[in-house]
Amino acid sequence: MPGHKSFFVPAVRENLLCRICHLPVRNAVQVSVCGHRFCDSCLNHALGETRSGRLRCPVDNTAIDYSQVYADDVTNQMIMSLTVICDYYQAGCKWKGQLRKLQGHLAECKFVSADCSNSCGARIQKRRMSEHTSKDCPKRRVCCARCKAEMSYEQLRVHSCPALRDRGSDRGSNRSVNSVSSDHVTCPRNCGERMRVQDKARHMREDCLNRWVFCQYCNTEIVFRDRQDHLRRCPVYNRRQPATPSRANKSNSPTVRFEVQQHTRQQHSRTRSSNERENQMPPSNSAPPLRSVSFPASLNHIGREDRDVGRQVAHRGSTNDLSRSTEELDSDIFTCTCGRRISRAEITTHMSDECPRRLTKCQHCRVMVKFEDVETHHQSCPSFPLSCPNNCGVAQIPRGEVELHLSRDCRSNIMQCPFRHAGCHKQFPQRSLQRHIEESVQQHLELVSELAIQQQKEINSLKEIVRHCKPYHDSKLLWRIDDFWEAFDEGKRKPGTELHSPVFYTSNYGYKFKVVLFPYGNGSGEGTHLSLYIRLLPGEYDSLLPWPFEGQITLTLLDQSTDKRAKRHISQSFSPDPNWKSFQRPSKNSTSLGFGYPQFVSHRGLESIGYVRDDVLFLKVTIDCKNAVDL
Repeated sequence: MPGHKSFFVPAVRENLLCRICHLPVRNAVQVSVCGHRFCDSCLNHALGETRSGRLRCPVDNTAIDYSQVYADDVTNQMIMSLTVICDYYQAGCKWKGQLRKLQGHLAECKFVSADCSNSCGARIQKRRMSEHTSKDCPKRRVCCARCKAEMSYEQLRVHSCPALRDRGSDRGSNRSVNSVSSDHVTCPRNCGERMRVQDKARHMREDCLNRWVFCQYCNTEIVFRDRQDHLRRCPVYNRRQPATPSRANKSNSPTVRFEVQQHTRQQHSRTRSSNERENQMPPSNSAPPLRSVSFPASLNHIGREDRDVGRQVAHRGSTNDLSRSTEELDSDIFTCTCGRRISRAEITTHMSDECPRRLTKCQHCRVMVKFEDVETHHQSCPSFPLSCPNNCGVAQIPRGEVELHLSRDCRSNIMQCPFRHAGCHKQFPQRSLQRHIEESVQQHLELVSELAIQQQKEINSLKEIVRHCKPYHDSKLLWRIDDFWEAFDEGKRKPGTELHSPVFYTSNYGYKFKVVLFPYGNGSGEGTHLSLYIRLLPGEYDSLLPWPFEGQITLTLLDQSTDKRAKRHISQSFSPDPNWKSFQRPSKNSTSLGFGYPQFVSHRGLESIGYVRDDVLFLKVTIDCKNAVDL
């Protein structure tokens, strides 16, 4: 399924939208290489259409594989915590709450339309169902006032009461029934509802599902019941560039709204009854006009050059409107190729500023393209500016010149000797590196030999230490990270660089965890924040443990300031939701990144406060486990 189509208040931030369907993400996944977020179904559909066999990001065409795609549980929780309004707010529902509670509300919402419980064919709001079934429904059960026989209301109208002995009384009974029937009318717009005559004007103005309204974004006039389908096709709404309504009321709310048309239709029916004339509201407050299939031009008087602004409303009884035939008015309305119906006076403005299919010039390569295809064109435009893939600091490189920049001008093209870990710290351009390796074979062999001897001594020393040590098994881990800034610079040069903590257990026979840290950031925190995740690993006693994992996990970055009163540790605690995939029983081939925080602490905060001292950073992990193996 694509993203959530609910009405969010306020509007959802751009970084929480799926880059394919442009809706708030549903079952969010994130690509660790480029940090783009997608709906799980949208990404699977996009990757499934790949014909070359090589998987690439649908946004920037970066080469990826499935191991670099992980479930973004943090984003899912953020989305489900956002505030939405009821899908039936246009019908009058004032409910507002978190997205995770929306389905529960819709199951109880009184403004949802449902089929009549008497199967009369009408769809009635739940809040009016009782009134409908007892007063308005033609299939409601009633009793004959004379013979007391029970029947439906529609049967009562043709009921021949045996208690009536003469024709006069029979006619009197029919008059009584007909007088009751004349108090109610059926909606003239064929929405299926029946109402009292005095409620007809309010129904047509506020409740009728077939009333005409304007889209706030593209200013197109549509039927109220079709508003959701229109939003899926609305080019302005999908580009997130709200249009300036010319015939609709302005709204400060960022949510999607449809405003009722403010101009009434001039009705010319010769067979209008006297009762309908008495119940007709004044032009300024009347319900939206009833449209026919042909969408007659007489319903739209806005923007005419031969009428000033103060006379755009067609008043009942106007001599000019009555004298003008429907064919003459129809000739002033045109249908654009984009589907918009416009008047003759609006053609120039629409074709130059509003039509999504108008031609516009690409600001980069100066090629003429359709306005609705500009974003698609930018994905292949040879002059579209890109940043250097090696992060050398150069931006605004035309797409067609990236390869030339990488081979000739990129400062990051300076490479170090591959034996730098052995002690050779020389740097060369890429074309000179091979010659250096060939000329320095003997020197490199000596350095590698010295390094091997030194490493063997360290290994022997570590073996002695490990022999007397046990793994962490008390649900706590204090992780010392040495040479942090060196790892930070490595992550800056190579995006995706990660550090892994020692493995630790919640008990001798408990759950097995480890911590993954990205010094230069990951996903939404890449380049700006330190990212931190905790991963549940396959353990030796998983078959004896209850699943999913339940408990409270606390991640703490320790402040190393000397003043104890000034210390400010950064701590985040959470209790896993039983539905989270990251805390189900792990498999041996699992590639999940785990659960955590892409923006745990900013790089600026690390530099300004004493979290890193002498190039060392300390991280503390505490797990309060609810379940353990009972042996």
